[in-house]
Amino acid sequence: MSMLAVVAHRVTPTNTRLGTVLTPAQAVARLGRGDIAIGRLDVLPTLDGIEPGLWALERLAAAGVTVLNGRRALVAAHDKLATAAALYAAGVSHPYTVHVAPWLPLPELEPPLVLKPRFGSWGQDVVRCDDGDALERALAELSTRTWFEATGALAQKLVAPRGFDLRLVVARGR
Repeated sequence: MSMLAVVAHRVTPTNTRLGTVLTPAQAVARLGRGDIAIGRLDVLPTLDGIEPGLWALERLAAAGVTVLNGRRALVAAHDKLATAAALYAAGVSHPYTVHVAPWLPLPELEPPLVLKPRFGSWGQDVVRCDDGDALERALAELSTRTWFEATGALAQKLVAPRGFDLRLVVARGR
């Protein structure tokens, strides 16, 4: 009988409703051909990458496990620079996005814009910059963050708030 497992580091209500929760190492040890694994690795709390375990999703797929939310999907979802590139390549309208990092020349940035961690969630360390002074202050503050030194930030043209979030679901390229 096949098994449905959620590959994650945390047992959350959402994860437990989806299936048996296994760490990446447990999933590699217990799942095999015919089983189904749902990748639920999250952004690190330090905002400098994705939780460890992408390797396990690749290994599971190679072993014949059906993997939903595999390595490519999770990177495209959690790495906002990869998200912007994927949306651009697919012709999906998306705010103008540029990578800002200590090791890169500072690009021309025209407020109003938003600065955000390359790997981020929960709205943490997202800064709205309505003018050049706010942008300068925000860049100075973000330069003190460890995640900024490691991965940089994204500057995105501000889309005027409308009181709701827009979520996009992509499945099988559609």
